[in-house]
Amino acid sequence: PWSCDNALVQYNIVSDHKSPVDAYGFDSDWNSNNSVFQYNLSCNNDGGFLLVCNSGGWTPDWSIGNKGTIARYNISINDGLRNYKLKENFFSPVIHCTGPIENSLIEKNIFVLLKKPDEEIDRTLISLTDWKGYPDSTFFKDNFIFTEEPYRTVDHGRSTNTFIANNRYSGEITGPDAGFSRYAGKFGRQMWYDSTGENWNRLIAFVRDKTITINGRESKVAGLIGID
Repeated sequence: PWSCDNALVQYNIVSDHKSPVDAYGFDSDWNSNNSVFQYNLSCNNDGGFLLVCNSGGWTPDWSIGNKGTIARYNISINDGLRNYKLKENFFSPVIHCTGPIENSLIEKNIFVLLKKPDEEIDRTLISLTDWKGYPDSTFFKDNFIFTEEPYRTVDHGRSTNTFIANNRYSGEITGPDAGFSRYAGKFGRQMWYDSTGENWNRLIAFVRDKTITINGRESKVAGLIGID
């Protein structure tokens, strides 16, 4: 969604997206309010799972910015694969929040962060950067993370009011660990499933019969997130 209010993006599969700059599975773009992404599957995308962005500096009659993005009950598997430099850096965080976005909520998503095929590729879960301004009031909470190799958690940049809380992980993480706690058991359904609401059931029903290709091998999504 761009220049769009109250967009609802759900029950989609986006994979193998390639682009010279972005290449994210999902993109909450500027001049928009209240974009919601839920019950989606993202995998093998060069840029990552989610881009939330706003080009700062516009007058209000041209752009209202980007406010109120919500991403919940999604699955990201093996995203962030860009193997070339953007300007001076290899850059492909799984989540990229950039520009003066406001009140973004990223919660109750499943991230399966597999081993990258090249040493140079970015290994960052969420990065908050400048695009004529920095993100404000970004909430990243109650997410569930599996890492096959060490991943950096958060690059805060100069963002303001960034809240990281109650995220659980299995594997290894580096960098800021406030708001992340290690799960003692094996990654799987028992780590993230909550039977008190219908949201996880809707996501499970959507992906239960889906397969994806990783490194030339066909894999069941259900197995990768621990349903079966």
